[in-house]
This record gives sequence, structure tokens and C-alpha cells, in this order.
Amino acid sequence: MRKRIAFVTDEYPLTLTDAGGLASYVQRMAQLLAALDHQVEVFVSDRRSFVDEDGPVLVHHVGPAAGGFALAGRWLGRHRRLRSAGAPWVAAQLDISLGMAGAVSRRERELEFERGRGFDFVQSCDLWFRGLFISRAGRPHIIRCSWARDLFQRVDGVSHNPPNAIFAWLERLAIRRATAAYAPSEYVSRYYRERFRLDVGVVRPPFGGLVQEAARPDFLLPPRFLLHFGQVCRRKGSDVLAEALPIAWELEPELMMVWAGKDVEGRLPGFQRDWGSRADNVIAPGAVPRSQLITLIKQAAASVLPSRCDNLPNTAIESLAAGVPVIGTQNSSIDELVVHEANGLLVPQEDPAALAAAMVRLWRFDLVPDARALPKGPTLARMAPDAAAAALLFFAASVASR
Repeated sequence: MRKRIAFVTDEYPLTLTDAGGLASYVQRMAQLLAALDHQVEVFVSDRRSFVDEDGPVLVHHVGPAAGGFALAGRWLGRHRRLRSAGAPWVAAQLDISLGMAGAVSRRERELEFERGRGFDFVQSCDLWFRGLFISRAGRPHIIRCSWARDLFQRVDGVSHNPPNAIFAWLERLAIRRATAAYAPSEYVSRYYRERFRLDVGVVRPPFGGLVQEAARPDFLLPPRFLLHFGQVCRRKGSDVLAEALPIAWELEPELMMVWAGKDVEGRLPGFQRDWGSRADNVIAPGAVPRSQLITLIKQAAASVLPSRCDNLPNTAIESLAAGVPVIGTQNSSIDELVVHEANGLLVPQEDPAALAAAMVRLWRFDLVPDARALPKGPTLARMAPDAAAAALLFFAASVASR
């Protein structure tokens, strides 16, 4: 049966030049479901409201709610625990979430009037509690846990000030108010279950990326290189990689790297000073357009992703889909994708020497893993596009009676 499905998200590639993992996932799943003849619409927060199209997917850009800031202020006033926080910051985010809920509600009324029924289910993201005010009446409202703010920001070293604590609480409140919730990784699902007793299931994302035209980077690439991409930050292990590189260069002075991603903590200049005369071995263009990033992934000898914690990241998924081996870390969720010496290498977290040894091993062709071969175990098999789409539809159907 053809389904009508809505995705509510804080980011989507049409609105961002450097869209992150959440945007990539929503676009990939939306296009996949549309190709399977389901009617898919995306609601993304934006500065103004208008409707756009991304191929067969209708995209609603949603601005803040009319009068929503005042409504958010009143909602804050009813919740004693929120009043001591940075109320303007919190009210601004509540305002956006109210706008998203209003847009979904209006569209459902249109569909019911025109076609006799609204959406079969709505999926929102936990990021910025965009689904907090979405009704669960008449159909499931599912939340995809794209991260765990408490955990990720602690690893990032972000101060847990009152607004951040309230944002984390509101994200968990949205999860509790939804019909059901899931995470793409066992790692994040287990964290929510054990730390907060939240019933968060696991639904894997689709393996493989969208077919997009690759573009030549607007900077010179070395003939051979290792790739570190996504955000450049502590959570992604960028500082451990920075410390590992001089160790690797002692054994392989010609080893080259490309670091493609936003330097969110501003630490790259310090890394470059520490690398001294070898700093030119690392090309760091910052965030690059998606089309250029595809080229980098396809041409890399390996992706180096030494995360401290993650959530089945698109960096690893896209690398493996392109046939590029991944050097990742144990107990970070990347180890749910990478099988040691099958489609990459796994090293302990925060171990620069082990990371350097893995990079040198791949650089020297001492190990040539087959990243396209499915490793033993069910994870990647469940991420085949049709299987991933079926798993999401089954999850929605299984919670419809709640």
C-alpha cells in the first residue's frame, strides 16, 4: 500500500551548503521511499516559509510560528524547570518547533480534505526537539535519535550550562511524548536505555549514498592520500589524529592527508604549528561542497575516522559504499560497521600510536581490505536500501497501535 510519509528535520541539503549527517540521511531515505512509490514530504526549519521540490519529494521550508515566540514564552512559564535557564534561547527554539508542528498540522488538514487521509506516519528528529509539539493522534509520530546531546557534548568538552541542560531535557521530553523512538546505532540506543530508561529501538539507515555527480575539487589533490572528513573536532578524534600523524611520518614521510570539514573548535592552526615542516602533508580546505566531497571519498586510499563516540556516521557509511576502507575506533558505533581486517581497521580510542600504525599499514599496502564485501554479521545486510526502507516501514506499522 502506498504510504504518505512526512519527515520533520532541522537540516536538509537544499538549505545547507555543508549539510551534516542528519540532512544526508533524510534526503537519502526520502528519495528511496519516493522511488518505491510512496508519497514523501519533508518539513525543514528555515528563515522563511515556502515550498520547494527535490525530485519527487515535496519540501516545505518552515519559518518560525506566527506569534510563536509569545506562545513559547507562555509554555516556558508553565514549566518551572525551564524558567531559570537562558529563557530567550530556549524560547527561540521552542518557537521554531511550534512552527514545524503547525506546518505539519496544516498540511495534514489539506491532505484529509483533498484525499481523505493525512500522513500514515510522521518522523521527526531529536535535534533541537523539532517534534516536541507534533501530535501523535490518528497516526504514529516517530523520533529518530540522531545524537545524544548529554553524551556528545560531554565528549566535545562543551560546558553543560543551563541552556544546554534544558535543550537536552527538551530533546528527551520530545522522545517521551512521541509514539516511539529509534536510533541508527546500538551505541546511542543503549545509552538512552541505560542512562534514561527510554525505550529507543534500532533501525539502520540505508547503505550507500545518492547518485550524485562528482566535481573536481577547487584545490590540488595529491596522487594518493588518506581522508579525514566531517566535522574537525574532539568528538571525531581529530586531536588524536593530529597527534598520530608525526608518529606515522617517522615511518612514512610521504604520507599525505586531506582534512575536509568545518574546524568547529578552531584547533587546526595549532595542529599545523605542531606538525612543523610536515604541515604541508595535510591539505585542509575546510568544508567543501557535496559534489567535491564525493570526489575526495572516491579517490581516498582510506578514510580515517577515529571518533570517541558517534551514531553510525555517514562518513563511514559513504566511505564503505564507495569501496574505501575505514580506519575507525572500537566502542564508538563505527565498530558496528567496520570489521577489523575485512573492510577496514579498528584501533582503541585515544591511542595515537595504534592509529598511526593502522595508517602506515594501509599506506604501505600491508593490508588491502575489500570495503565492498559485506563483512560477517547482519548490520550491513540490514542496510541494503530496500531492507532499510522496509525496516522503517515495519517499525512504523509495529507502533501504530500505541
